Amino acid sequence: MCWRYPSPRRGLTDESEILRFLQHGTLVGLLPVPHPILIRKYQANSGTAMWFRTYMWGVIYLRWAPGSGVVST
Repeated sequence: MCWRYPSPRRGLTDESEILRFLQHGTLVGLLPVPHPILIRKYQANSGTAMWFRTYMWGVIYLRWAPGSGVVST
């Protein structure tokens, strides 16, 4: 039995026809070829250093802020 792709005008409407298409058809060429994965080393700069410093001070402040449950002596 020679499998033919369904006519684009008719489309796939029957479940058995869809299953037959997926089992015997190929999806090669339908999607673009993915780009290669590039691995980059982190490079610190003044913006990220400032963000991290601000973040850490925020964590410290919220940890020791009044009402945070920490009992000071």
